[in-house]
Amino acid sequence: MSDKIHDKIQLNFEVDNPFIGVSPLQVITAWMADAQNTELNDPTAMAIATIGADGYPQNRMVLCRALNPKGVIFYTNKHSDKGRALSENPKISALFHWKSLRRQIRLVGKVESVPACMNQKYFSTRGVISQLGAWASKQSAPLDSRKILLERLQQVTEKYGNRSPIPCPDFWGGFQIVVESIEFWCDGKHRLHNRFILTKTGATSLLDTHTWHVQRLYP
Repeated sequence: MSDKIHDKIQLNFEVDNPFIGVSPLQVITAWMADAQNTELNDPTAMAIATIGADGYPQNRMVLCRALNPKGVIFYTNKHSDKGRALSENPKISALFHWKSLRRQIRLVGKVESVPACMNQKYFSTRGVISQLGAWASKQSAPLDSRKILLERLQQVTEKYGNRSPIPCPDFWGGFQIVVESIEFWCDGKHRLHNRFILTKTGATSLLDTHTWHVQRLYP
């Protein structure tokens, strides 16, 4: 992204429609770039909310591992609580909150699984112990003691530790959030914050300009 586009977004955010000629993806990319410079830890961290079989919402923090015209991608154990919830109900909400920047982005959409080749490619970028830990962990299941986890880690280390690449578990992989609406929030003086919600009407991707319906919201 050019500095000109970045500056245009920041300078014009107070006007009624700062998104003319600018795609949502450009805004997300610019804000993430800013967060890389200002957030002390995990600038790509986002809270995701799912609905389980019991009808209750559950949220937790994950890391955004890719940003593309559809939305964002995160990886997880698909047998975890969130993985099971998304297999039953693919609707999801995700929230980036950057306290240092006083900005946040809220995404709403549905998930789809990413191809297995992408799972292996990303899995292999993780540290070796993290890869083995993914095999050892029955994520979200009850664990009677940490000793049991360490014993499982030792077992999978003996099985997979000398393999290159370590295979990605079939129960572990990525979810692509296909964004249907996106809200940009920016802190304003006296709590008169700037909020814009963009909804997919004629738009086909986050790269589209002019085709997202833009609505300013009350703070």
